[in-house]
Amino acid sequence: MVLANFLSNICSNLLWLLKACMFSIKRRDNENEGRSLTLTDLPEDVTIDILMRLPVKSLCCLECVSKTTLNIVGSPQFAALHTRRLFYSSSAVEVPQLMLLARYSNLQHCAINLQSLKYNGSSCSTKTNFADIVFMNDWYRYDVQFVFSNLFGISRRLSVNRELCYLVNPLRGEVLELPRSDVKAPNYNGYDPCIHDRYGMGFDHVSSTYKIVHISEYAYENSSDIAARVYAMGTRSWRPIQSVPLCHFSNKSVYAYGDRHWLVEGGKSHNNLIVSFDFRKDEFYWTHHPDLQASSSRNFWLDFHLLTLKGSLAIMDYCSYPEEYIKIWVLKNYDKKEWALDYIINMDTFVERPHGTLLKWGEWENGIFTIQSGVCYFVDLRHGSMKGVKLSPSIINYNLWGPEQYEQSIFSYTGSMVSLKNYGNLIEAARPGMWFLQ
Repeated sequence: MVLANFLSNICSNLLWLLKACMFSIKRRDNENEGRSLTLTDLPEDVTIDILMRLPVKSLCCLECVSKTTLNIVGSPQFAALHTRRLFYSSSAVEVPQLMLLARYSNLQHCAINLQSLKYNGSSCSTKTNFADIVFMNDWYRYDVQFVFSNLFGISRRLSVNRELCYLVNPLRGEVLELPRSDVKAPNYNGYDPCIHDRYGMGFDHVSSTYKIVHISEYAYENSSDIAARVYAMGTRSWRPIQSVPLCHFSNKSVYAYGDRHWLVEGGKSHNNLIVSFDFRKDEFYWTHHPDLQASSSRNFWLDFHLLTLKGSLAIMDYCSYPEEYIKIWVLKNYDKKEWALDYIINMDTFVERPHGTLLKWGEWENGIFTIQSGVCYFVDLRHGSMKGVKLSPSIINYNLWGPEQYEQSIFSYTGSMVSLKNYGNLIEAARPGMWFLQ
């Protein structure tokens, strides 16, 4: 609440500054005395500099004020400048918001529902129903591959060697199908037994380009292989990446410092490494993390998690047996790769706490969260406290035939000014907020 009031005051002060600038121009413009001035009367660089300091919510409101403000803040150039500012300024980090994803499936159809989720410190409530997406005649499971700002990357496997990827912007009601990434395996012999696909999105702050990287892992009888390609938003095809580290990219990935980072799953030789992708150079590299003392008695893949905390890369060690604790290392200096153990939380003291293996953690405004058996557990890092909140089932506005499977996930996202309509032909909604994908 304090942070919300602080941002509101900043917004009010900036709007006051905007009015003051316009009033100053009006006083000096003797030839146009008495004429009502508009935003276009300000120098363009001044206007953009002022607007850049507003939070995304206020900028979205300005899109509805006039054609002038819509043309400014709704342009892809402004969106890129806004993303660049977030990259260069640590003080411009957006407050993380929560999105509740409900999945319904049977042997014929798979559907997802996206709703905004609000946590007030004691209870959760769903506010806006953003999107219903139905995958028709499809029993293959989809995967939420990444979240980049408020863009959700959703992959959908059609067959062993065929997969589609969609970008979903629930805040603007936009769904875009990406071009297919059909690069063959390095040792292609007519059949590609692809076992894993991973996607990640980032921003090249030098060329002001949004990019997506796609990694495919292949398994043969006595060997394995890996291939990757990168796609620049707005282009028609993917470009192969020449050098890809031969390791197992887990589904635990985050975006920080302009790069995408994956926790490596697999052999002991990679237990102390994160594999990262530089969107400026289109190259992979290793990011070492502190010695977390993963022993053979503990499952590295299940116990450790990647997070972003206030824009910084972080690693969480979650131990549930024999002790229950949370340790969080934060990367304080990215250039020098200096980590600091910022949080140690003993969970034995919590009456409400999750038990067993947990696979997904995320960031909320004052800490981290996870979900287990329909209960969301919020850890407040300011006080070292934990609160469990039972989630209500989502209401979906269509019927699925036959027995249903139902599950809930929560994702953390931040606002952005990116509009997918600037990067291709959007998939048309059957009705507002609902898409049927064949």
